[in-house]
Amino acid sequence: MRTLLSLGLVCACATASASIPVGKKHGPWHVSSISSLSGAGGNDASVSLTQDNEENSFEVRWIDGGPVTVSISIDKCEHEYEDQYEDFSVSYAVTTKRWLEMSDGEVQGRLRADAKAWIDERQFVCTMPSTFKVDLKGLEAAVNDFNDRLRYFAKVSSPQGDR
Repeated sequence: MRTLLSLGLVCACATASASIPVGKKHGPWHVSSISSLSGAGGNDASVSLTQDNEENSFEVRWIDGGPVTVSISIDKCEHEYEDQYEDFSVSYAVTTKRWLEMSDGEVQGRLRADAKAWIDERQFVCTMPSTFKVDLKGLEAAVNDFNDRLRYFAKVSSPQGDR
């Protein structure tokens, strides 16, 4: 009886906890995925592609039910006419369906262009130069990994592919 009760408690705890993230490094890039944030029925899976150092980051993220979001955040942007610091951050979102219609090469090109444009904009807008550089080494393998995980989780969460 104790064994049955213990097994029931273990099963109840297992379904109530979140899944463990699975990740892989590709040079300076880290790709990770999690099948369920809540642990309830496999909903709200997540896939991310990130490069960060301290408080600066370049990130691509997808959470089940939402779009793919691409963002950059660079700490301490001082403006010429202000005596205060704030983060420089830019982001945009693309529907999952549209993202998956792009080839891996198109995604890589897009992310390279975003990184360059955003770093250039940050250097133009902020009076203090940034030491954060988006390292593009390993980007190809990281994008391939991210897109493979995204295809899998988007298909699992929406078999009709309508997202």
